[in-house]
Amino acid sequence: MCVKAIVDASAFRHFKELVDLTAGKQMRTWVSDGDGIIVYSDGDDKYGNELKRDPKVLGFFRQYQLDGNANKISDNSLSEAAKLVPKRPPRRSNDCHVLALAIAGRATVLFTLDGKLRNDFTDTDVLPPVGKHRRCLVPNLVRHEPADTKRSQQRQSFFESQRCQQK
Repeated sequence: MCVKAIVDASAFRHFKELVDLTAGKQMRTWVSDGDGIIVYSDGDDKYGNELKRDPKVLGFFRQYQLDGNANKISDNSLSEAAKLVPKRPPRRSNDCHVLALAIAGRATVLFTLDGKLRNDFTDTDVLPPVGKHRRCLVPNLVRHEPADTKRSQQRQSFFESQRCQQK
């Protein structure tokens, strides 16, 4: 099984950062090397609309799809998955669309700055594991510093632990 990941809109700015050793650059390298698969939607759903407002990130995702490193989730799959997202509580965030994308795309990694979404994504009362794989978060994203490289070794270790088993 390949590791599937979602990039939340709160982290788009980080994701497109071009400086070496930043979280975004490390994640893009991880995906380009074939160790991870980006899960996304570019339809008329909330996530698709957020993504369309950032053409650079959308361009990355479409190129990954052409390279076989991204899965575009259909509107129908998202609608069905949205029915499985629990109401509040136990859910704390207002990001049902990201949680539905996680369910539909079987994503186990989340790249986000949103603290409530981070909690929901890893809470098994909100989202169950994918098979025997627990959901996890790209570590050490600093909200206002997309060019931060201080924590690069910890992120590198994280990405190395999240490898596609089919390679």
